[in-house]
Amino acid sequence: MSDLSAPRSKPVQKPKSSSIAPSENTADPMENQIELHYTHEILSGKLPPGTRLPSNQSLAGQWSTSCRTIQRAMASLTALGLIERTASRGTFVRSREQQALVGVLMGPSLVDDVSGYYRMIWSALQTELSSAYLSARIYDSLDQSYSSPHRDTQISYLNADLKYHTFTGFIEIATLGVPAGIHPVGYPRAVYEPKREDNDVSYDFEGIGRQIVHDFHRNGVRRLWIFRSSPDPSSRDLEVKAALKAARDLGMPKPEVFNIPAEHEGYYVEKETHDCLIRKLAGLPRRQLPEGLMMTTDVAAKGAVMALLKHGVEIPRQVKIAVVTAENSRVYYSVPVQQYCLPIQKLASSLATVLRDRIAKKTSVETPIILQGWLESEKGS
Repeated sequence: MSDLSAPRSKPVQKPKSSSIAPSENTADPMENQIELHYTHEILSGKLPPGTRLPSNQSLAGQWSTSCRTIQRAMASLTALGLIERTASRGTFVRSREQQALVGVLMGPSLVDDVSGYYRMIWSALQTELSSAYLSARIYDSLDQSYSSPHRDTQISYLNADLKYHTFTGFIEIATLGVPAGIHPVGYPRAVYEPKREDNDVSYDFEGIGRQIVHDFHRNGVRRLWIFRSSPDPSSRDLEVKAALKAARDLGMPKPEVFNIPAEHEGYYVEKETHDCLIRKLAGLPRRQLPEGLMMTTDVAAKGAVMALLKHGVEIPRQVKIAVVTAENSRVYYSVPVQQYCLPIQKLASSLATVLRDRIAKKTSVETPIILQGWLESEKGS
């Protein structure tokens, strides 16, 4: 903690630079321009911790605006944890030790071997929040499907922290199975759970299906099999429906769709995919082999690769594989596999932006935010 009673530097004056002068041509309200200016100055280090800002009246004169506009801008900076305001001493830049606290509620367990995707989200989210002077505390395994000492410990930590700490907001990730009583109420929040009505960020699942099928078609694939993995065949099925429509529009034979139940995840999905494909390939003439496989999860793709190799199928000469996975995923397939990458960094950035705007009581971001992914060249290892 910095000592707010220590001697302070002289009040900072707004530099006479056209690059930060109020813009008459911008669509941003004046308070947004002021907030963005001081956010940049603080995060870049130009205004170090402990720097005292001018009074509202002085700032109003410098920016040629009203004290009420300055008050709203300063309120946003305060809510974001960048400044601290007291009636007796004035307004000061906060240190990183005084960051505002954000709680992250996670349905899945981060200690599971199959939770690499959610660990990547958590890591990216930590970076995003830290860069905005917000500290984060994670509470995972909150889904009621987990009955373990780890879940009980996480819930007790959350309850204790709610009693002894002041949270500025919450981010919820994959919390469909979290009982309502665990969700703290009355706080600004951002949500990543595509199955919830109040979801704030999602991927363009329809675009995923279309892009994969069009890429297959360009590479001569006509017979396509699709493996999807979900607890409910009707859930998060947009990419499969879009793939079927794209195949129909391109004049391809109707793809065969296989559903791999995912009451359990990870190795279970990999094994079920492997066994399903082994049964399907048994006795199947070579001329009836699929020319392409679309896999909606990377663990399912591992099972498919193993089954095809056991059957003597050459990948990708005889069968091409496309898998939906997270960016920078380190899954080892041993053969070239086309990867459709989901943008984890953009997901984290979008969640942080939505939360910061809600903390500052803004409504400038329209939700849900739909994120685009991309196809990467085939990788074998």
